[in-house]
Amino acid sequence: MSLDLTFEQVEEIFDEAEHHCPPAISIDRLELIHPLPSQLGNGYSRSIELCPGLELSIFHETYQDLTVREPEKPHLIQFKVLLSGIEDSGDHVLINAEQSYIGGSGMQRSLTVFMPRSPKTFPRQRRPRELRG
Repeated sequence: MSLDLTFEQVEEIFDEAEHHCPPAISIDRLELIHPLPSQLGNGYSRSIELCPGLELSIFHETYQDLTVREPEKPHLIQFKVLLSGIEDSGDHVLINAEQSYIGGSGMQRSLTVFMPRSPKTFPRQRRPRELRG
């Protein structure tokens, strides 16, 4: 099944899922483990705050064919590396196992990102709560 959603719709799906199944905290209390909402696919992400303002996120997720239309928004610095899968945002950037991405620190223009169903796809980044509109 193919999904075509706005960024806000995806955020609503994550927020609703988090309400029913809050993230798990690791035994050492250093990382949060978030399940991927079943409407979007399966898998989980792990977030570790390395120091204030620096977070490492690791995703092990498989999406259905998912298109997300993202608005212009503040864009933090990020490094993306895929071990498998594809994240295609048309004329903006194509990320796959051979091409990584470094960018951010400013305003991200609006774009449409397509993630075809494939194992262990690195997903779009969720905005921290303080940056959500």
